[in-house]
Amino acid sequence: MIQPSRRALRPVATYVATALVWILVSDWVLTRLLHGTPSLGLVSVVKGWGFVAVTAVLLYGVIGRDYRLLYRAEQQARATNRTLRALSSVHRLVTQRQDAHQLLQEACQTILKDPSCSAAWIGVAGESGDSLTLVAWAGPAGLPAPPVPNPDPTGPAWRALHTRKAHTMTLAGTGDEDPWRRHLLQAGVTHAAAFPLKEQGRLYGVLTVYTGDSELFTGERYRILSEIADALALGLRLLSAERSLAESERLLALQMARLEAITGRDPLTGLCNRQRFERLLAEEVDRSRGAGRPFAVVVFDLERFGEINARLGHDAADRLLAEIGLRLQEAFRPTERIGRVGGDAFAVILPGVTAREGRSVAEQLVHDVPRWARTAAGEQVPVRITAAVVAYPEHGRSHAELEAAMDSALLQSRNASDGIAVFDQTSHSLRLHSFGQGDMLRRALKDGRLRPAFQPVVDLGTGEVYGYELLARVVLGERLVTASEFIREAEEYGLLGEVDERILEWVADGWKLPAFQGKRLFINLSPDLVSRPAYRERVIRLLEGQPELARMTVWELTERHSLEDDEATARFFANLKLLGAQLALDDFGSGYSSLGYFRRLAVDYVKIDGSLVRGVAHSVLDERLVAAIRRVAGELGAHTVAEAVETEEVARAVRAMGVRFGQGYYLGKPVLLEQLPGVQSPHTLSTRSSSGPAEPRPSRLDVPT
Repeated sequence: MIQPSRRALRPVATYVATALVWILVSDWVLTRLLHGTPSLGLVSVVKGWGFVAVTAVLLYGVIGRDYRLLYRAEQQARATNRTLRALSSVHRLVTQRQDAHQLLQEACQTILKDPSCSAAWIGVAGESGDSLTLVAWAGPAGLPAPPVPNPDPTGPAWRALHTRKAHTMTLAGTGDEDPWRRHLLQAGVTHAAAFPLKEQGRLYGVLTVYTGDSELFTGERYRILSEIADALALGLRLLSAERSLAESERLLALQMARLEAITGRDPLTGLCNRQRFERLLAEEVDRSRGAGRPFAVVVFDLERFGEINARLGHDAADRLLAEIGLRLQEAFRPTERIGRVGGDAFAVILPGVTAREGRSVAEQLVHDVPRWARTAAGEQVPVRITAAVVAYPEHGRSHAELEAAMDSALLQSRNASDGIAVFDQTSHSLRLHSFGQGDMLRRALKDGRLRPAFQPVVDLGTGEVYGYELLARVVLGERLVTASEFIREAEEYGLLGEVDERILEWVADGWKLPAFQGKRLFINLSPDLVSRPAYRERVIRLLEGQPELARMTVWELTERHSLEDDEATARFFANLKLLGAQLALDDFGSGYSSLGYFRRLAVDYVKIDGSLVRGVAHSVLDERLVAAIRRVAGELGAHTVAEAVETEEVARAVRAMGVRFGQGYYLGKPVLLEQLPGVQSPHTLSTRSSSGPAEPRPSRLDVPT
């Protein structure tokens, strides 16, 4: 049962008592007033109207007072909420960690959003703690800034500065001779309050607020203003700490650089730094020339180390590099000089070693270094290295020539199937002369040597070729130049559009060849292409005119790039879907967010980035990431394709996770049209039952069990 409050019972009790008194005395009053016994009708009329009058007076007095109290409470609540909003805004400013001046200026402007506040300023305390410097001010137009750094010794700011406590003051009748105070009184400001900005015993300054509302500095609103001052003090302390830390880090980095220059040692790994390694290389050239003996240099770097850095954090990545440096020192003799020649690059000088023997050392490093890459907890980190070998005097007779050969061979190694390259003078010359000027690509376009190549996409359950990814290659003698070797020059010299047009021309006719019947044709699309309206229109016209081609194509969009024209791109891909084409998201998991593509573009295939796929056989983390991608893609109705499947072990691992398709050198290298094998992959996996869940299939292709 709800119990009425005393406040609610009071008017009721008053009303009942008044009614009883009126009933008891009304007859006597009427008798005395009329000098006799009144008629019954008159008595009823007088009693009724008298009762109404008494009731009206009581209700007006009691209920009217309650309404006045309620209205006043509502106004106070609204004012408190405005002050609370100012506190919330100041907290947000503090968390944004701006510079001190901007923080304090925006805080003053935020405080003035409360109509009760007329002006506000903040002064920063001097080192001695007895003076203030004005750094932020906000007030009405026409009101000058306060006279700081010499505050009025009788004002609240000066008192808060010296007592480190909040102070309030009524301005009227005090210090009328002060011009600043007269300006305030003319603006309708009657009260002021100052709050010290102190945090952990340190005074940073004073916040002073002015108002014409005497109730601003009472009760809850006064407490909230004090909290605003505390929040600003905390923000100033954090900014001061960050500046100190940044300065310490700068001085430490400077000192480490000086130490490294003096000692010639890399401070992280203890190996030779690049400058000292170059001196050692020059000395080895002189010794070997005098002794008439060869020597080799093996240089290797960690692929996509930036992603490892982002995934593990800088400290863990540094520990990984230090561990690799330690293992290198254990693996080589003291006469074999080791250096860290780049952020993630290492090199070893091998006296008396030929290029052939150097390649054997590189093969051993490619095998061993990924096994050394572990976290502090002992968990394997997926790392792949590429290695290059140069030899004296075969590849250079001076340290400068050998250094140029090292850089060129390392670039060549990135396109090698096993990640190892011995310096090739022909490739080096092409890179210096043809690629540097874009001449080779121009000649290839003119001579018809830009050719499509095809890498099979294999059904991991049956080993059958499901489709082919269409790639651009330049035929240069017996060698196929990959797109990664000329794409930069194509962009730089404006040839990329012509390259893509040639590929599209081949698609228009080549899809009819028997080798592609019943297969999917995966075609890469760059953001630059998709952003071109003319190219989008040409693709749509091509597919509209050849519906069978539309149904066999899968258009790949890489997640590594953001598309500039999102709406136009969304319409383009939607039109592709309407025409029967399918969509694939390439390089998924390479470090950028792509979940929005699932919603906007309704992709049919997710191609899992090779950096994750390579590690599934020896990294629990990569295995879980690949399994999670497969599960999410499956729930969204998309197929998964594992890229960079380079060993049988990896192929079996991804198949066991439920990944349906694979692509990589183990399953088939890119080849020209005339080199295409039959519809069977060079390697067929066992068709034993998969331990992973089968992914959903928009088109029925049953997985054998």
